[in-house]
Amino acid sequence: MDNVKTNGGSPPSLTWLEWNDAAFSTALEQDKPVFLYLSVPWSTSVHQFERDVLDDDTVRQILAASYVTVEVNALRMPDVFERYNQGGWPSICLLSPEGDLLHGRSAAAPEQLRDTLQQVATYWADHKEEIRERVKQVGTPSLPRFKLPGPEELTDPAPLEGIRHDAIAHYDVKFQGFGRAPKFPMPDLLLFLLADPDEEYKSLAYTTLETLRASSLHDMLGGGFFRFASTEYWGQPHFEKLAYVNVSLLEAFAEAYRESSDERYLNVANGILVFLDAHLSAENGLLFAALDSDGLPGEPGSTYGWSREDVIETLEEDEALVTAALTYFGISPYSRIAGEANRCYLEERVPPAQISMRLVRDEAAVQQLLVTARDKMKAERDSRPDPAVDTVAYANDQARAMGALALASIVLNKPWALNRAFQIADTVWKDGRRSGGGIEHVIGESGDTVYLTDLAELILGYLELYRVAGRGVDLVRAVTLARETVDLLGDGEGVGCFDHLERDTEYGAVRFQYTPFEANSRLLHAFALLSAYTRNEAWHTRALNLSQGLATARLLHRLADAAYGRALRTLVNPPAMVDLIGKNSAALRRRILMEAPSGTLIRAFDPEQKTPWTDPDKYNRSGEDVAEAVVIAGGAVSEPLTDTGEILQQLNEQR
Repeated sequence: MDNVKTNGGSPPSLTWLEWNDAAFSTALEQDKPVFLYLSVPWSTSVHQFERDVLDDDTVRQILAASYVTVEVNALRMPDVFERYNQGGWPSICLLSPEGDLLHGRSAAAPEQLRDTLQQVATYWADHKEEIRERVKQVGTPSLPRFKLPGPEELTDPAPLEGIRHDAIAHYDVKFQGFGRAPKFPMPDLLLFLLADPDEEYKSLAYTTLETLRASSLHDMLGGGFFRFASTEYWGQPHFEKLAYVNVSLLEAFAEAYRESSDERYLNVANGILVFLDAHLSAENGLLFAALDSDGLPGEPGSTYGWSREDVIETLEEDEALVTAALTYFGISPYSRIAGEANRCYLEERVPPAQISMRLVRDEAAVQQLLVTARDKMKAERDSRPDPAVDTVAYANDQARAMGALALASIVLNKPWALNRAFQIADTVWKDGRRSGGGIEHVIGESGDTVYLTDLAELILGYLELYRVAGRGVDLVRAVTLARETVDLLGDGEGVGCFDHLERDTEYGAVRFQYTPFEANSRLLHAFALLSAYTRNEAWHTRALNLSQGLATARLLHRLADAAYGRALRTLVNPPAMVDLIGKNSAALRRRILMEAPSGTLIRAFDPEQKTPWTDPDKYNRSGEDVAEAVVIAGGAVSEPLTDTGEILQQLNEQR
C-alpha cells in the first residue's frame, strides 16, 4: 500500500492514509474521528462494499468533511485487525483521534453507513471531552493474558478429550463439515481428527474431506479450493483462493491419502499442487498470498461461473458431453451465483454412477465423458480475464508451505515439491531475517515488527521439513527461531508469548499486547516437538507451562482449538522417534514416512549433518553404507535395526 492513496471517481475523492504517525497526527490536529477501513485486496465482499458503498457520493462527502480516512490491509497488519475486527473483512471502525473505538460494524448498505457516519461525527463534535474523560476512567482495556492456574482454580479437566467431543458436537450431520453458515474447510481440525486413534473421530475427517472434494469450494477445473461457502450446504462460494488455505488442505488431503490409499484424495492433492505452481508461485520459489475472486471486478461469476449456454457452446453441442456436464456439475437455478443473472457455480451434484444409469452407458464411459468435458471447459475458462494476484509473500504462508510441500513430495511422489520446500526455507532465511532476530512478516520487505503467528508457524515448518528430509540446518533454524521468539515476545512469566513486537509508537488498542490463543497453540506444538527432538528439558518445561495457560482459555475458543489439540496430543502422548544412521537411508526414511503412524518423528544421525545433536558414534554401526534405525518409543530404545519390516512393526505397535 502506498503512503497516500487517492480513490478516483466522483468528487470528492478520498485520501487514504496508512496506520502510522501521519494519520493520527492529522486526526489530532484536525480533531476529527478516524474512519478505519480494514480490508484485503482480493475479497468478494470487499469488492462489493467498495463498489456499492465507498463509491456512494454522500458517503464520500461525509467522510471527506468529518473524518480522517485510514485503510489497513488486514493481512499486512494482523495486530490491528485482531483488535478492531468486527466480524471479518471489510470491517469499519470509527475511532477517536487517539485510536479508541467509538463504533464498529462489518459491511453496511450506503444508507446505513451514511446515518452512522453522521451520528458519530455529530456526537464526537458535541461530546469529545466527555468521551476522552470516560476513556481515561476506564483505563487499560482487558486483553487476554495466559497465566498458570492455581490449585483452587477450575480448569478444563481433560482438554484433549474436550476438543474431540467439541468436534462431534459441532459436526453437521446433514451437510457435513463443522458449524453452520458460513462454512469453512477447517484443515487444522481435519488434521487433528485424521491423527486420532479412534475410528469414530477419523471418520468425521474423511467424510468432510469427501464433501469438500465434491463441494463448490473445490475448483474441479483448475485445482485448489476457494476460501469459504456462504451457505450451510456448501453453496455460494467466495471465489478468492488463498495460499494458506490451499497449502493447509494440501497437507490434509495428502495425509488422508497416506492413511487410506484412496485415490480421490490423491487426485485432489495433485490438483492443489497444480494450482499453486501455476498461479501462486514466484520466481524465487515463494508463494504469493492469494488469487482474486473474479477476473472482472464486480462480476463474481466472470471467471468461475457457467451458464447452460456457456456449457453448450464450449462443448460444441455434443449432446452426450453436454448432458454429462450439466448433470454432473449441477448447473441449474439452484446453483446460480448471487448477483449473476445466469451463471452458476460448479459442484459434483450427481455422481458418475448415477449419470451412467441416465445415459445408459457404463461408468467408465461416463468418466471419460467428464474428463473430456472438463478439459474443454478448462480451456475455455483459461481464455477469460485472469483474476489479479496478491503478490505479497507472507511469512506464515511460506511456513505452512514448507511442511505441506515436503510431505506431498513423499506421499504424492513429487520430488520437485521437496526442492520447492527447500527453496522456500532457504529464501525465507536469507531474505526474511531481521537484524534483531526473528523473521519479517513480508519476506523481502523491511518492517517495524514481528508477529508470533509467523514465528510459531515457521518453527513448525522447519521442523516438518527436517522430519521429512533430515536436513540438519532446518532443525538448527527451528531452535534458533524458538529461542528468539521467547526472547522477543515472551510474556516475562514463562507462560505465553505476545502477538507482536511493540513498535516505537503505537496507537489505540494496539498499545496493549495480549497472548493470542491460536498462535500460542502452534507455539506449544513447536515446544513439544523441540523437546522430543533435542531432549532439552527447558523446552519441555516451557511446553508444560504454556499448555496449562492455554487450558484456562480453551473453553472460550471452541471450534478454534484444533491447533491446541494437535499440540497437546504431541505433549501428552509423544510420538515415536526414529534415529536414522548412515548415508544411504533415503529409502528407509520414505518407507517410515509412508507406513509408520501419523507424526512419527525422524532424526538424522548422519556424520555429515552439522547439528548439536549429531553423534555418529552414538550407536554401534554395522557398516558405513548400511542404513540402520533406532526406535525410541514409550521410554524404550531398540538396538540398531536394518530390517524395514521389523522397524515398522515396532512403530505400529505404538498406535
